[in-house]
Amino acid sequence: MYREMSSIQISSRQANLTDANESPALALLDQKKIAWAGQFPTTPETFWSWCLAQSQEMLLELLAYCVARTVNGVQSKVDHSTARLQHADALARALGCDMSKWFAATAQNFFLRVSKSQMADALREAGKPLSVEGLKRKKTELAALAEKEIVGTGWLPEPVRISPGSPVIDETGK
Repeated sequence: MYREMSSIQISSRQANLTDANESPALALLDQKKIAWAGQFPTTPETFWSWCLAQSQEMLLELLAYCVARTVNGVQSKVDHSTARLQHADALARALGCDMSKWFAATAQNFFLRVSKSQMADALREAGKPLSVEGLKRKKTELAALAEKEIVGTGWLPEPVRISPGSPVIDETGK
């Protein structure tokens, strides 16, 4: 139930990010993890003393990192509630997140997973309309072309887009 209500999820389980191996966001989080790990004491007993000795700014940076590792704005096939995704979008808007800096559609991570007509729609949305002849290409060729044409346009697939501002609705409908 908590999963549906908020995009921030405190869990000991690590999300499966195998499809995000080349993500700049994941690379940055991994760099931050190494940096934080190098600053922490090695025992739980000394960790809390270390925390008490830190500045408020340092602790807020640590808190921001911890929260960043727990935000889940990914819509799955079994999601029945939109509240969690609305919270994720609200957080992204509040932080001024530009997803085009963190995700680029490629043949491997997007275009080979959608139909040829969806690739054509993506190219049209990005201002790179496909000719009738272009649709006759093999799917792998069209995916490679779409990846090449989309680069630098800022186009994002619908699941990665941050929705425009709308009020967050809680589970009671308020």
